[in-house]
Amino acid sequence: SQAGGATALLVSGNTVEGAGGFGIAISGFSTVEVSGNTLASSAAGAAIGQDAIRITGGSAVTVNGNTIATGAGNVLTVGSAGGSDAGIRLVNPGGNFTITNNRIDDGDVGILIDNTAGAATSVLTLSGNTIDGTTLTINEDAVRVSNTSNQSMTVILASSTMTGFTDAGIEV
Repeated sequence: SQAGGATALLVSGNTVEGAGGFGIAISGFSTVEVSGNTLASSAAGAAIGQDAIRITGGSAVTVNGNTIATGAGNVLTVGSAGGSDAGIRLVNPGGNFTITNNRIDDGDVGILIDNTAGAATSVLTLSGNTIDGTTLTINEDAVRVSNTSNQSMTVILASSTMTGFTDAGIEV
């Protein structure tokens, strides 16, 4: 969370294993880049926690080339059939967001866009992502877009691969 002064944040090249809550949680920055990180369980059957990457707010955000919960026995989360833990969750985005070339295995939702109080027009581009939910039966959606704030939001979803989800590949 941004404490004042800084408006830009780069999180790159990190490995996060076995976190009890979020893998990477960011809020309060206007410009964010999260790239080249690996987020995984520390042992087979262990859970990262809630969301692997969670970004709240922001006006210019890039999430690129991250690897989330890959490998035999790793699980992103231990949610329930009604859960909504995500590989990548964007909360109240308000600007230009680019989510590209990420690998997400397991979890309730691969990429979740959750706009409940957004006040600005958003353009979200999701492309080149691979989302594989074949390991667990609790997986719901590869990509879910929820815009209960009814703000203007454009979502471009292209050239992504989504397999093995029990509910929907794309839910809007």
